[in-house]
Amino acid sequence: VMLDYGNGVEKNAQEAFEWYIRSAEGGCARGMTNLGEFYLWGKGTEKNVPEAIRWFERSGSPRATYRLAEIYLDEEGYRDEEKGRRYLKESADSGYSRAVIRYAISIESDDPQTARELLERTAAKGNRDAIAALEERGLPLPECHRKRRS
Repeated sequence: VMLDYGNGVEKNAQEAFEWYIRSAEGGCARGMTNLGEFYLWGKGTEKNVPEAIRWFERSGSPRATYRLAEIYLDEEGYRDEEKGRRYLKESADSGYSRAVIRYAISIESDDPQTARELLERTAAKGNRDAIAALEERGLPLPECHRKRRS
């Protein structure tokens, strides 16, 4: 992670990739997710979506599940709406903020009340994207954020 972000060391994606392989192969779920992201984005290695999928599935973390949703909803050649929505809901149900926001927006027209509740709950935790989504819709912010923004 230090090599990935350049925390205290020079940023080096290739070396970070090698360490993520070690971490993932050692059974660390976070390492598996990070490795999957490197494969998905071609960071420190060639882009390899099937390999990204494999590591995300092995990880099973909420972030990995969200990345699987992104692949199946957005990635050219891998689109599968049903699978993508299933992964998105699973990640949202686990509380992963990005998934909650995207899921809320995706159900907004069919279930506006649930969508609003999801955005409000996520905004109450301080998530800027959820706060922005509420503001864009002209919806009130949770009490804890109204005072700060006034």
